Amino acid sequence: MNQLLASYLDYLLHERKYAAHTLAAYQRDSTHYFAFLKTQSWKFDTVGLPEIRHYLSHLRQEGLSMPSMRRHVASLKHLYAFHVRQGHLKLNPFSMLAPSKGHIRLPDPASETTMEAILEHIRQRESRMKIRDLCLLECMYYSGLRVSEVAGLTSLMIDRSRRFLRVLGKGSKERIVPLRPSTQGLMDQYVKQIRPQLLQQKTADTNTSHVFLNQ
Repeated sequence: MNQLLASYLDYLLHERKYAAHTLAAYQRDSTHYFAFLKTQSWKFDTVGLPEIRHYLSHLRQEGLSMPSMRRHVASLKHLYAFHVRQGHLKLNPFSMLAPSKGHIRLPDPASETTMEAILEHIRQRESRMKIRDLCLLECMYYSGLRVSEVAGLTSLMIDRSRRFLRVLGKGSKERIVPLRPSTQGLMDQYVKQIRPQLLQQKTADTNTSHVFLNQ
């Protein structure tokens, strides 16, 4: 990894505190870009608008979707902006690109009927893990937690007396979300009955404070 990319990723990790999956995406996009520069014998600090358009054309030829293209542009725009702030460059060439007017299709949310069917299916399971899985899904469905927020939930983030969660979301920003009575009941049952069993496994980290554990 070259120093230009290494210093940028270090900034995203330690100062911007980007989530691991976001950091990985930015690293992939930037690594791909630097590899392309090398094939064209272009220098990072002399790239202009014609070179950028050539690169975007290359991405289209590779079959990237418009959302992936936009993410690429955002990643590289941030990369150049960082080095402008550091004084390594005078101009961010990606800032000269016209904004994309492509339609962004939002994902369709699952209907209430679908979610209730999923929860009921889990309730009918014989596995001891159904309590954990029900609690995990209810945290996402009823309390609105992201997958990464559920995975990062620790015991210190749970306020049982006032029935809410202190969640550490994007950019390490804390927010408070309500905990449904049924979810709290499931969580109490999971923490008292299932979680101790998971901690007895040979590969378990007995010092972890994370609420949801795997097998």
